[in-house]
Amino acid sequence: MAGRAREVPGCAGRFVTPGEVLLFAAEGFAGNASVSFVGKWASLGGVLSGDLAVPAETADPDGTLTFSWPVPDTPSASVDAAPRVYAIQGSGTNPAGETHTAYMLEPLVAYPDTVPCAVPDSATTPLGTTIRVDVLANDAAPEGGQALSVVATESSVDVGG
Repeated sequence: MAGRAREVPGCAGRFVTPGEVLLFAAEGFAGNASVSFVGKWASLGGVLSGDLAVPAETADPDGTLTFSWPVPDTPSASVDAAPRVYAIQGSGTNPAGETHTAYMLEPLVAYPDTVPCAVPDSATTPLGTTIRVDVLANDAAPEGGQALSVVATESSVDVGG
């Protein structure tokens, strides 16, 4: 149901930024049906959770629904620095007059400016060959947030036979 969120392999859900506006689309509703929403959010750190305010929308005459939704701001890191997960479902009637519910296929995850998503790195090289590994290449930081940097590194050597 959600669109425009970035896929970040190794990070939970789809990666979005607070304030970013997402486009949602669903089909199967009756033409011009009123669609109401239930939205929930939770801190992945388990500190906070709650309901989302998502206003009702009206399906198009062909039964499709398209609407935009701004990702809410996250609290300051001093309150809760963990990423947020969001899930939204919309319910209305289908052309037969029965209840039709559209679900997000996977939750959206918003990372506060203080919490980037780091993904483990690995590299292989022939014995005696030096290589350089860009350990930040597969990591993600919120748009407009702090730039990623390496603070500490650990390395292990596995010599196969």
